[in-house]
Amino acid sequence: MTGRIKPIVLIGISGAFTLWAFWFVYRTSFVAIDGRRYFSLFDDAMVSMRYAWNLAHGNGLVWNIGEHVEGYTNLLQTLVMSVFALILDKTTAVLAVQILGVAVMIVNAWLAVLVSRYIQLGRFDTRRTTFELMTFIGVLGYYPLVYWSVMGMETGLLTGLLLLATLFMFRLSINGDRWDLMMSSVVLGLAFLARPDSVIVAAVILGYGLLEVARRLPRRRALAIGGLAILIYLLLPIGQTVFRMNYYESFWPNTYYLKVEGFPLTQRIRNGLAFILPFFKENWLFLLLACTAVLHGSSNEKRLLLVVGGALIAYQILIGGDAWRLWRMVSPGIPLLLVLFNGELVYLSGVVGDVFRSRTENRLSSGGSGAPPPGDPRSEAAGRDRLLLASAGIAGMGLAGLGLVMGVVNPASLSLAVESRAGLIWGALLGAALAILALRTAMRQTKPSFTASGLGLAFFVALGSLNARFLPEMLDVIPPYQVGENASNANTAIAVLSATTDEASVGVIWAGTIPYYTGRYAIDFLGKTDPRIAHLPPELGGASRRGSMLTWPGHNKYDLEYSIGELRPTYVQQFDWGRQHLGQLRREVYLQVAYKGVSLWLLRNSPSVLWDEVRPTQP
Repeated sequence: MTGRIKPIVLIGISGAFTLWAFWFVYRTSFVAIDGRRYFSLFDDAMVSMRYAWNLAHGNGLVWNIGEHVEGYTNLLQTLVMSVFALILDKTTAVLAVQILGVAVMIVNAWLAVLVSRYIQLGRFDTRRTTFELMTFIGVLGYYPLVYWSVMGMETGLLTGLLLLATLFMFRLSINGDRWDLMMSSVVLGLAFLARPDSVIVAAVILGYGLLEVARRLPRRRALAIGGLAILIYLLLPIGQTVFRMNYYESFWPNTYYLKVEGFPLTQRIRNGLAFILPFFKENWLFLLLACTAVLHGSSNEKRLLLVVGGALIAYQILIGGDAWRLWRMVSPGIPLLLVLFNGELVYLSGVVGDVFRSRTENRLSSGGSGAPPPGDPRSEAAGRDRLLLASAGIAGMGLAGLGLVMGVVNPASLSLAVESRAGLIWGALLGAALAILALRTAMRQTKPSFTASGLGLAFFVALGSLNARFLPEMLDVIPPYQVGENASNANTAIAVLSATTDEASVGVIWAGTIPYYTGRYAIDFLGKTDPRIAHLPPELGGASRRGSMLTWPGHNKYDLEYSIGELRPTYVQQFDWGRQHLGQLRREVYLQVAYKGVSLWLLRNSPSVLWDEVRPTQP
C-alpha cells in the first residue's frame, strides 16, 4: 500500500488541535461570585458527574443519597468520571473530564485513519496520504463531535468504540482471524455500556462479522464461532440489565420511560423528521457523496460504513429527535461517513485530473506545445478567456469574503434562521473555492497541480459546510453553546450552598450543575431522576412545541404542582414550565432574596435557610 501519512504530521496536527481545544475549555470556564474559576460540562453530563461523585465517595451510584433511580444512560462514561471524582475536587474533576475528551478526540481521529486504510482507492491509491490526512483533519474538525466530547458527554467515547469495533471487523475480512470477531464483540459490549441504544449499530457491525465468518468457514464451525461472538457481546448488556433490576428495581433506565413511554411511534417519527431536516439541508452534499462512494469500487467495507452511519441517522428519527441541534446521536457516525466522503473526493478529483491530462496530451500530440503563435486569433481569444477567468476569480473572492462577513461576524445575521446562516456561510466557502480554481486556471496552473488543489479546496469547503452552523462558536465570535447558562447555574449553586444548611433541598429544571456543586438533596422537575414524572403522559404540541417539532424530547413531562406544591424544595429555580405557572404559590410560600447579586427563591421561614446571609428583595 502506498503513501501512508507520516506520524510527525499527525503529531503536528494533534498539537494544533490540542491548543485550540484547550482554548475552547478555557472559554467554557468562568470566574464565579466567590472569585474562583469553575469548569462545567454540558448540564446532562453534570448529572452523570453527580452520580460519579456519589459513587466515588461511598454513597452508591445514585443522584440523591438513598434513592436508587437510574437517571443516566451512559454507565461507562459515568464510571470513568468516578475515577476523577475519587482523586480530585469537584471543579478539577470536571476539568479532567474535559481534558480526557480532548484526548479521546485525537484517538478517534487516528482510529478513523486506520479504518480508512481498508478502503480501496484503486488506481488513485497514490493519493492515500492525502486521503488519510483529510480523514484525520476531518474528524478533529467536526465541531459537534468535539463539543460533545469535550463537554463530558459519552458521544466521543461511543464514537471511538464504534470505530474500534469496525476496525476489528475489517481486519477479520482481510485476515480471517476469529479473535478479531471476539474483540469486536467485547468492544461493542462496552459500547452498550457507553450508551444502550448502540445496540442498533452493534447489530449491523456484528452481522457483518458473522457473514464474513460464514463465508470463510464450514457451516457448523461458523455457527459455533458466531454464537460465541454473540454470547460475548451479550454478557455486558445482560450484566447491566441484571444490575439495574437488582439495584434500581427497573428493567429499563428511567430516561427510557421519560423519553419513550406514552409517545406514539408515528408521532415520534414525525418529530424526528422535523428535527433531522436541518441536518439534511446543511449536509446534503456530504451525505450524497458518501452514498455515491459505494456505487463504484464497491466493497463490503464501504457498505458497512454507509449502513452504520445511516442506522444512526435512522435511529435519531425513530427516537423522536433530540432536545439540542448539535447532532448528538448522529455524530458518532460522521467519522465513518467522512471516510466514504473523502474516498469519493479522491476518486472524483482523480477522474477530473485524468480528463485534463488527456486533453493536454491531445494538444501536445497535435501541435507541439499546443499554444497558438503570437498574433493568432486563437491566442487573442485565449488571452480574453484568461482575463475573464481572472476577473471572475477576483470578483468571486470578494463576494465570498462578503458572504463570510455577513454570515459570521455581522450582528444582523444573528437574526437569521440558523439554516439560513449556515447556507450563507457554505455558499461563501464554495464561492471561494471556485474563485481560487478560476484564478489558478487563468494563471495556467491547472496541470498537474489542478487535482491536488481542487481536492484540498473541495475537502475544506465540505468541512466548512458540515460546520457552517457552528463556525461562530469555532471562531470565538460567540461563546460555546450554553456556557452562559452554566455560569449562571454555578453562581446559583454557590449562593445556595452559602445561604442554606445541609438539610436544604433544591428544585431544578437544570438538573446538572446546581445539584452537583451544592451536594444538596435535589428534586428534578423534568423527571430525569424522578420516576413519577417520567411515567406521566408527555405533552405533545402546545407549550411543548419547538419550532417545527411537535414536542421537546425529554422536556415534555412535568408536574410542578407535585414537584413544588407537594415536595416544597427549599430553593426553587423557576415556577413555570410549559402550560403550568405557579405564580400564586411563589408569592405566598416563597421569598425572593439575593446573595452577592444572585437572586434566589427560598422557602419562607425555612429552618434550612441561613437568613442572616441573604437580603430580601421583596416583602
